[in-house]
Amino acid sequence: MSAAQDLQYASARFLVGALTRATGATRWVVSPGSRSTPLVLALHDLGVPLHHAIDERAAAFFALGVARETGVPAPLLCTSGTALAHYLPAVIEASETHLPMLVVSADRPPELHGWGANQTITQHGLFGAFVRAELDLGCATTLADIDSWRPRLRGFVQAGLGCAAVGPLHLNVPLRVPLEPSATPSAEAKAAHAQVDEWLAEVSPVPRAQPVAVDPQGFEALSAAVSDCVARGGRGVLVAGPLAVGSAVPAALVRLARASGLPLLAEAASQCRFDVGAQGVARVGAFDALLRSARGQAQLMPELVLQVGAAPTSKSLELLAEANVSARFVLAPFGRPDPARNAKAILVGDVAAALDRLSDQLAARARSSVPASSYAQTFMGLDAHAHAVIERELAAEGSLTEGAATQAVVDALGDDTGLLLGNSLAIRHVDAYARRSRATGPVHTQRGVSGIDGLIAGAAGAASTGRAMVALLGDVSFLHDLGGLGVHFPGSSLTVVVLQNGGGRIFEMLPIARYPDAPMGSFTTEHGADLRAAAQVFGHDHVAVRTREALVDALAQRVGAPGLHVVEVQVPPHDAVARQRAIYAKVEALMPALPAPPTYTGGPS
Repeated sequence: MSAAQDLQYASARFLVGALTRATGATRWVVSPGSRSTPLVLALHDLGVPLHHAIDERAAAFFALGVARETGVPAPLLCTSGTALAHYLPAVIEASETHLPMLVVSADRPPELHGWGANQTITQHGLFGAFVRAELDLGCATTLADIDSWRPRLRGFVQAGLGCAAVGPLHLNVPLRVPLEPSATPSAEAKAAHAQVDEWLAEVSPVPRAQPVAVDPQGFEALSAAVSDCVARGGRGVLVAGPLAVGSAVPAALVRLARASGLPLLAEAASQCRFDVGAQGVARVGAFDALLRSARGQAQLMPELVLQVGAAPTSKSLELLAEANVSARFVLAPFGRPDPARNAKAILVGDVAAALDRLSDQLAARARSSVPASSYAQTFMGLDAHAHAVIERELAAEGSLTEGAATQAVVDALGDDTGLLLGNSLAIRHVDAYARRSRATGPVHTQRGVSGIDGLIAGAAGAASTGRAMVALLGDVSFLHDLGGLGVHFPGSSLTVVVLQNGGGRIFEMLPIARYPDAPMGSFTTEHGADLRAAAQVFGHDHVAVRTREALVDALAQRVGAPGLHVVEVQVPPHDAVARQRAIYAKVEALMPALPAPPTYTGGPS
């Protein structure tokens, strides 16, 4: 080897090449820096497609959007120092939602640590428990060193991709100057690169682990409870919380709803709220309005709740769990999504297989789909009543409101258009107001820790895979992720719809709003930001609308069209909370007076 930098460059080629092949990645997301020079040059040399992102926080959420849409990581590469720290919010989100993420950070070599060297921090352990594995292979001094890395690197990738607990990985790569390889590599350097190429040819994608079966004893208890409930007339509900994009669970859940006749209360993030394949299912959309009313609770309180997926977003479903008047089972692919801590059993593992097994058992007994019970028919009748009230009230509103805007956005989606929902009012508005009979693409959310950061970047990452995306979020979330406007992938289609109400109005729904002399400005954070100027900084299209007709027209022109488009929906401030309460009150006031439901005292087995 003619120079140390040639061996270093050979090691860089091995690292990025092996990681690309082992993860199945089709694109890396790279942020600027000097210390990462050998790794960037190696990616170019190997012909790996790159997407450049100045802001590391936006870069990480972009990669998260790619992983959420495809199930495949888009590896991240940054220089040393605080650049790495900007990845942390997205790493946390990936960890909590079990999405694949690979962070590769360049670092100063060991001899520079602890001596005040520029841009040098302790990068090991920066992500703490939020990564599935962390690895630092050191600096190679011989080809034998690189050879010894091969099994360690594969085991590292398997720790994040090849197990049930899929999640982020962090590879730290110390690099010495000179960072560039020799301008004219020697014969020995060429031989080293040839050896690396042979090793890379042997690297295959790490197989993904198959989900494990749920606990047999817990499943038998669930099966008995469901069968007993159906046999007694079906006074139970299926609750669908957030589920992964591309999951087999939504289809299995719809099948169970059809086989059991139980009402399906599906949130927007469940991937089965707008599923056109749910015909013949007692699907309830206005559950939030119905279950928040005293009259609705009296008529509809179930004996059995089967909650599927992550913890629901809806306040009414949260209250249903906290009421603890039903036998409640939780089926989830990971974690313990039971904040109320009172579920009869939490079954973690292969949710789709468990649901299919329940459907098969019911079908074997009934030999056909179970018709909707009187309970389900009552639920569906009240759901139709609630939607009629909601439609009438939204149509009667003189100005463009958040509810009407939400309906227009959902209606404007194409059959394969993805929808990303902000974590404050946007996702709740969709559950409260949106009713769509046509299919749409997947619904993306960042509900792992429900932060408002990185929403634009996450939508941009999903759009980069070729799917047209629409993001619906509030103005504070938009301003929090201005860097996300800078990571738009050329040629992709992203329409960002901003509910511009002058601040974080969700706080007006919270108890602090009723606190005497509450300093609400410290919570709602009113602003005078110019969203048009923000879009123009990055050369993006912007339009502001104030009427429903103008919004419908703006969406028709932009949804699915190439480019990043910002549609600013200017709605009255301090309006959403009062309007929703008024609409929900009318739903309850106009609800038919029905006889009290029968009381069952035995309880499910």
